Amino acid sequence: QLSDHYLRAIFTFLTTDSETYSEILYDNKLDIADRIAFACIYLSDPLLCEYLNYLNRALTESGNLRGILLTGITNEGLELFARYIELTSDVQTISLILLRALPSPVCETPRAKTWIESYRQLLDCWRLWNIRAQFDIEWYKALYHLKEPKQHVFVSCNYCGVPISSYISRAKGVKAQETYQHQLSHHQHNRSSAPHPNKNRIQSCPTCRKPLPRCALCLTHLGTPGGQYWRPGLSFNKSERKLSQFNSWFTWCQTCRHGGHASHLIQWFTEHINCPVAGCECKCMSLDANSKLSSNISV
Repeated sequence: QLSDHYLRAIFTFLTTDSETYSEILYDNKLDIADRIAFACIYLSDPLLCEYLNYLNRALTESGNLRGILLTGITNEGLELFARYIELTSDVQTISLILLRALPSPVCETPRAKTWIESYRQLLDCWRLWNIRAQFDIEWYKALYHLKEPKQHVFVSCNYCGVPISSYISRAKGVKAQETYQHQLSHHQHNRSSAPHPNKNRIQSCPTCRKPLPRCALCLTHLGTPGGQYWRPGLSFNKSERKLSQFNSWFTWCQTCRHGGHASHLIQWFTEHINCPVAGCECKCMSLDANSKLSSNISV
């Protein structure tokens, strides 16, 4: 008796008179892809259809993901995924498969969306927020035929309540694009006389002209309106946006509403517990149970 299943399959093929090759095709020790390839070459069309239907049912019932070879990322494949999750509770593997399958319409079905949302909640429970963010970025990047989700957190003026983020003002359609193109051409015209490129910094509200809040530590007006800016000389294409440096971002406590530059606050809370504003007893950083500051934090 041969212990190597592939050698045994070779000798069986050379010596058998059966047209079904059942000893080979139903040997679970052989790789599924090899058995499918063998069936496609040596079985007649009726026997091939019968075998593939059998194999498809068997793999789906057992939740074997190798069945994707037969089902593909289709509605039939969702049945396989559902059985796999039922047996293993592994939504991560299925979510990553669906991510690789984008922009397949199957990924937009209610069942697929439920699995994706379950995986996101699982990452949140494990406090893997960076992984969750990377997953969401890749997910929406692959859904190129869908509109990018609107920004729902932004900086507003304390006086008039109007958003002061350059992202909001520039994302309002063709008019914003024309304005930007005009500013771009003006910048290129005066580039020779400008020693440094304009990085789109403001220190007052564009609507009411009231000053922006001051940093609680350096006491200068916060001069970065949002998390993104357009580098001079580049087009309006969203792929050419660039995040502004983290140490210039707006950062504030949700309890006492005091804040400032992120880099200044990080340095302050490595040595202090209370809010940097005089007279405020709020222990801002201790309110965030997930924060673990150290002197080695880089911004």
